[in-house]
Amino acid sequence: MSAAKKYTLLTIAAIFLIACCLRTPIVSMGPLVKMIQADMGSGSTLMGIIGTVPVLVFAFCSPFAAPLARRFGFEEVLIGALLALGAGIVLRTAGMSPVLMLAGTLILSVGIAMGNVLVSGVIKRSLPSHVGRFTALYSVTMSLTAALSAAVAVPVAHRVGWQMSLNMWVLPVMLALAVWLVLRVKQGHMPVAGAAEQEQVVSVWRNKLAWAISILMGMQSLLYYTFSAWLPTILADRGVSADEAGYYAMLMQMAALPAIFCVTTFSVRMRNQRLLVLSVTFLSLIGMAGLWLLPYATALWVFCLGAGVAGTFTLCLLLFVQRTDSAAEAAMLSGMAQTVGYLLAATGPVGAGWLFDKTQSWNMALAVMTLLMLVKCACGWYCARPVTLREAAGIKKG
Repeated sequence: MSAAKKYTLLTIAAIFLIACCLRTPIVSMGPLVKMIQADMGSGSTLMGIIGTVPVLVFAFCSPFAAPLARRFGFEEVLIGALLALGAGIVLRTAGMSPVLMLAGTLILSVGIAMGNVLVSGVIKRSLPSHVGRFTALYSVTMSLTAALSAAVAVPVAHRVGWQMSLNMWVLPVMLALAVWLVLRVKQGHMPVAGAAEQEQVVSVWRNKLAWAISILMGMQSLLYYTFSAWLPTILADRGVSADEAGYYAMLMQMAALPAIFCVTTFSVRMRNQRLLVLSVTFLSLIGMAGLWLLPYATALWVFCLGAGVAGTFTLCLLLFVQRTDSAAEAAMLSGMAQTVGYLLAATGPVGAGWLFDKTQSWNMALAVMTLLMLVKCACGWYCARPVTLREAAGIKKG
């Protein structure tokens, strides 16, 4: 086997392993909230704040990922991210302390933020002929491992405690770290491709289409992180057992697989993507309204929510490329969408927890989320037009 092929396989393994680490530390927390609250004596608002910390960190750290990679290299920053991720996982269960849990969550969230931004750059740099294929592998791996973490969280906690149930996810982090260290030795320093571009780009912050894409990203992130934090608790309060609630959380993650496949298959074949976008965004609306008004069909609504969220996220990744005319514009749009999107998403877990504490019912939170899904549908409709940011701003090419 040639050295180039060995390096390619090592890169694929590194991408696969880091994908295993970017959702599990957060998703595994949701099914354990009741146990953690009982042991620590914490309220729903505090747990909502802990659920909000990751999205705030993602919003504020995402703009710094690419400059750090230009300065130090992709591998160096991702190795640091994995170290932070592992340290945060261990720290948040180091004692029965809300302060340590908050600190650990903050540190691990910094690591996840760096990974979220930079892995796609590694794929584009190292696997340029197979960007679509390995982006799909990356997304599917995150969804599968997130589903697994939701499913096993409670059974493992019953046997060895919720602390060990959370801490076990440091193992794939350590394995990923080892592979990335080997990759760093073989690769050496590689600056971000295209960093020297000096082309003039459209101002994304003054562009209506860019704002629509950012809000679309925000609505899907708000829904995802709110239900990663609270879905098992909502179901438990309706009489569902902790084990069964964990399996519903797994179903929400598993629903991502057909959604990712459909979106990636059909989006490249459709110039006007309104039918596809509306189908995906309406899944979120239907699932949200059903969970609020018709809770007896829980499995169906949870599946719709999971498919809608995953499909919308995949669409956003594609829109970053399809609605821009250059790599520089795509990077700017991605940075804006992640910052604005995660800031919007940060209101979800804490807002839902606050509404529950005020009303002692999840109905108000579910009603508000249903209304927000209407906003998501409207933004999706606007984003689906086959125009770029320049065309939307009335700027002629050339």
